[in-house]
Parts: sequence; C-alpha cells; structure tokens
Amino acid sequence: MKFSRGSVTPLAVMFTLTSMLLTVGFLNYSMSNKSLQDRRIAREKALLMAETGLNFLAIPKLGSITNDTIIVWEETAYPFDQYMEEDMGTYKMVKCSTYIDANLQTIYFARATGVAIIPSSGDDPIKIERTIAATLFGQPLSDYMYFTQSEEPGGGPYTDGSVSFGNNDVLEGKVHTNGHINISNFGCPEFIGEELSSVGSVEGISWGMCDSSIFSGAWDDSAKKITYPPVFSVDLVKNSADFTFTADDLLYRSNKKDSLIMTEIEFVSNGFKVMQWPYVIPPLGADGANPITYLWDTDTMIFTVDDRRIGFGEGFHPTNGYILVDTVIATIHDKDDNDVFNELNQYVDGDTLFVASASPDSNKVWYGVIQNISASPSRFVFTVLFDQQSFPTGSQGFYQGEEVIFHYLAASVGGPRQKFENYHSHPNDGYSKCTSNGFHHFDFDPPVAMEDYIFPPTTFHVAGPKIIYVRQGQVRVKGVVDGQYTIVTDGPTEYRRHDNSQWDRCYNNIWLIDDIVYRDSNPITGEVVALSPHRLGLISGANVIIANTAANGWKDQATDFDIKINAAIMALDESFVCHYWQNTLTDYHSPNAGVPDLSLADGRGPWRATSGLGAPTYTGVSDIRGVVNLWGSIIQLKRGYMKRNSPGPYSAFPGVGYDKNYNFDYNLWIYPPPKFPISTDDKGDVILVMNSYREIKK
Repeated sequence: MKFSRGSVTPLAVMFTLTSMLLTVGFLNYSMSNKSLQDRRIAREKALLMAETGLNFLAIPKLGSITNDTIIVWEETAYPFDQYMEEDMGTYKMVKCSTYIDANLQTIYFARATGVAIIPSSGDDPIKIERTIAATLFGQPLSDYMYFTQSEEPGGGPYTDGSVSFGNNDVLEGKVHTNGHINISNFGCPEFIGEELSSVGSVEGISWGMCDSSIFSGAWDDSAKKITYPPVFSVDLVKNSADFTFTADDLLYRSNKKDSLIMTEIEFVSNGFKVMQWPYVIPPLGADGANPITYLWDTDTMIFTVDDRRIGFGEGFHPTNGYILVDTVIATIHDKDDNDVFNELNQYVDGDTLFVASASPDSNKVWYGVIQNISASPSRFVFTVLFDQQSFPTGSQGFYQGEEVIFHYLAASVGGPRQKFENYHSHPNDGYSKCTSNGFHHFDFDPPVAMEDYIFPPTTFHVAGPKIIYVRQGQVRVKGVVDGQYTIVTDGPTEYRRHDNSQWDRCYNNIWLIDDIVYRDSNPITGEVVALSPHRLGLISGANVIIANTAANGWKDQATDFDIKINAAIMALDESFVCHYWQNTLTDYHSPNAGVPDLSLADGRGPWRATSGLGAPTYTGVSDIRGVVNLWGSIIQLKRGYMKRNSPGPYSAFPGVGYDKNYNFDYNLWIYPPPKFPISTDDKGDVILVMNSYREIKK
C-alpha cells in the first residue's frame, strides 16, 4: 500500500479551518438569534408596560377628568415582581384628554408609552418603546329605554301610593331604577330584547305573582346606583347651546307687573320655527297700582327713612314680629330711582297692602289694612291696621338694604274658570307655591296680532346637530324632525302673581302638543327606521307632558286620537306624564275650591275650545285619548301616570289618559341626540364605554 508523502498536514489544516468557520458561523447565528429574541421580549415588555400605564393610571382617571389634557405620570418603573429576576421596564407620558366629535358627543382619549431596555456592550443601552391609545365615551342616559330615580309616581296631582308593572306593560331594551321595582299581583309585564336587554334595580324587586321568567335578558336586583338628576351634564348642554330663547324678560321689573313668556317650537324640513308670546297665570288682578321694589330701611322715624327705601314705624320683635306696626313709610323713588308718586297715589283707605322680601325663597311677608294716607313731596305715610305676617323661625325680620316688594291685594277679575283654584293646587295662603307634582298649564294661545308677539314666528334652516335652550320658560313642541336637535329647559321660575304680587312658581315643562316624529319614520305608526340619521332630545327641567289638545285626542277622541313620539325624553323634576288633570270626566273634572291642594282637576277641560260660549263637553267615565306610540327612551325622576282610573281617586273606568306602546330606538346606541346627558356613578365619575383600543405606530 502506498501513501502520498506530505499530504496529511494540508488536510489537517483544511479541516481545522473548516471547523473554525463553522464554529464562528454558529456563534454568530446564536448571538444574532439571542439579539432577536431579546428584542422580541423587550417589545412585549414595552407593550405590557404601555397597557399597565393606560389601564392602571389613565383610564381610571378619565371618568373624573376636568381639563382638556392632563399628564397623569411622566415616567415610572414598574415594581419588581417577587417571581421575576429582572425589571419589566417603565411607562411614561400617560395622558388623558377629551374632544367633541361631529355628533357633539364627548370622546375621552387616553394614551401611554411603555419602555423596555435591551442591555448593550456599548455605553448606551437600547430602548424599545411602544404606545397604546384608547377612546371611550360616556354612557348616554338615552341608552336606557326606561330609567327612573324612583318608582314613586309624580308629575301631576294626587300621586300618593306606588306604581307597579302589570300585564299591559311591555318594555324593550335596558331598564334601570335607582329605586324598587314592583311587579303587579294581577298580571305579569314583559321585558323583551333578548341579549340586548337588561333590568337593574338598586333597591330590589317585589315579584308579585310573577318570577324571573318575565325577563328575557339579564336582571340584577342590587344594581349599582346611577346619579340622577345629572346636574353637571345638563349644565354642559345649556352652556353648549347654539340657540338661546329667553323667557324671563318680563319678570322682576320695578313698577311693573310680571308676565311669563311661552315658547313654541315646530320642527320643519331642514330646521325649526320658533315663536314667543307673553301670558299671565290667573287669578288676574284689577287695574291699579303696580308693585314697587324698594330697599328696606330699619329706621323707624318717618322723616329719616332714606330715599328709595321703605320702612315701618316699629321695629321687629323676636317674639311678635311686626304685630305692633301701625305706620308704613314709603318714599317717592323706588330702588332704581324711578319716580313712583303716581303709583303710591292710587292707594285708598281699605286697601290691604303688603311688604314682602324680593327673594322668593325667604317666605317673609307682612300685611296691613290702610286706615289713612298722608303724602308729602318726598314720601307717603300709610296708617295701617295689622292684618297678618309670615316669617321663618329665627328670622330677624327685614334687614337693612334688603330688596322688598310693596303692593296691595287687588280684586280678582276674569271669567268663572280663571279663579285661583283653576290654576293652582296649593293653599292660597300667601307663601305656598306650585309644586312639580301639582297643576301645570300650557293653554295660553298665541296672539292674533303680530305686534303682540315677543318673538314673531321665525324659521331657522339648520339641520343640526344643534342645541336649543329655552331659558326660564315653558316650551310647546310639535312637528317633523329633520336633523339632530336637543331642547333643554330650566327648573322652576319664580314670579309675582298678577293679582297681588305674592310669589308663586311656574315649572318649565316641555309640552307635546301634537305628533313629534322623524322625517323618515313610518307616517302611520311613528316607527323609526334602522340607521336613521335623525335624533331629538327633550330635556325638561321639570316635566315632559302630553298636552290635552284636539290633535292628541282630547274629549274622549272627539276629533283625533293617539300621539306619535320619536325622542329621547328626560324629565329632571319630575316625570313623563299625560295631562290628566284637565279632562272631561263627568265626576272628576273640577277643582276643590275650598281646599285647592286636594283638587283632582282644573275644571277647564269641558270648556276648552268653547271660548266660554256654548255648552261644555262631558264624556261620562271615559276620556281615553288613544295610544302613546313612542320610539325612543324615557328617563325621569319619578314615574309619571299615562292613565288614571279606578281604583284610586279618579274612580272612573276606563278613566282618563292613554294606553302605552313604548319601543326603544336602537339608533340611540349608535349615537345619542346632541350633548345628551351621560351616566355618572355615586362618586360623580362618568360611566365610560370602550370605543377603540389600539397601538399607535411610529
């Protein structure tokens, strides 16, 4: 066997070099793979840290955010976990902000950046950053088909007792009450909507003759409370108003009587029409001196009472008040320096005059009967006989510089159905006032002459989204909605009665005087169509009331019947209710003149549309006006009556009012009416709904 001389060495070198190349390649591959693995791990850590900052810091603060943008945290390291051997990383630039979208809905935005470190052989480590962002929105109260603060009845007179859900009630969608749900003992309601429905009650459920099978979706008899009324959210609606129509321009004027202002809004193609006119709630006073606003002077000397002031000849006694007063000193200039000599000169012996605080909630008033009058160039001195007074416990009487009203009790004028008891369901005692669950009135018709309008009929061609704010006044609404709108009113307005300038109160209700439907809704039934772009929010500072009108089926459907409603309805104080206290029931249409706070009705229903002429209309035991066909949502402080009948104070059958056909408008889940109030929890934080959650790529 032969061997090639000297061949082993080159082969050995070649194999060694090959082995070294393979080793170097393997080591290079291993190091590169580790680097990639480290980078992948760091990316996941950075994402985890971004989500940690977003979910632990940003999102919990969103519900209470008050600034447009706040930085929650600049940068922090995530604490070591006891099971981890290395730092997870940091999060930084955790930000919260809000913005308004095209539908005037507030969108809540949060973002956070996570940082992870890759060790490096160089001087500077490698940083990996990833950013996560989320958008949320406050859950609109219009998401609920039916919501109440309490299941107690409200909105009109005689609302004692409780209300239950019975066999004629069908509710579709989300239902919530902060109170207690009562189920009838005489039939079971239906709560429908399958997986989309839910029923929540904070204070439990009384099942009556039924059980949980009445719920097609989830139910909770110990649900979390939702704050109501949503005062802050409603203020935002008012502050965002595109149109503001004032209705308090004729109030609180010295030397003039008060007049209220009625607003009517009719929705038309691509806009709405508005008109305003003055009205006075009876009883009306005879012509005579107007009320005068003075500043109070505690000086009891006739010629030292300062100009623009009024005072008594005796001071206030802690026990007896102003009982000993026999002299009233009134100067000839009111608080605004207007000359009121001619007004004072109209007073005569025998008039009952009074002095009351200009603050409607003070309940401070004094009455005296004029025995003699003496006048000088600077003042009138009335010798009086004390009649009566009312001052709160602990009061020190009128204080120096307090604004007070000086007037007299005028004789009432007007027709037989313009008496106190036809318009007020509270005692006529000088200090009681109308309440949210008493009489309310809308039927003050617009004037014939254009010059008698405060704001003549005017059409605004704007399709929305727009917010219409009627400040300190009631509003009547009807029409075909073409666009997105929200109407909002205030709480009660204090005014001075026409007959005697005593303080009373008018609740700024929204009155539905005819159908109010969307342009693309079914013209026969009022049913909304899927994906309709039209929205209407009705936010009343008082009640939302279906008015007793011919179009709405008055006098037992004498000329028309039913009402169609497309809207998200909110009654802050206190209910969505029908106008049952004005009716044509033979035995239950009249007020209680002797005890007005026990009145069942205002006595004017049978005479409506007669102008006081001709015979009144009585309809026996039935003033049924048809069906409320509603597609929308109902949010109210207390549950309003849609029908009154026996058993109960209106002991007639079938009684007065409407049957109900309530349906949820699922379009409200896409977006609500403009700036519609949102839900907050019992801490005041906004209840948020996730809209999007994503990584922001650099």
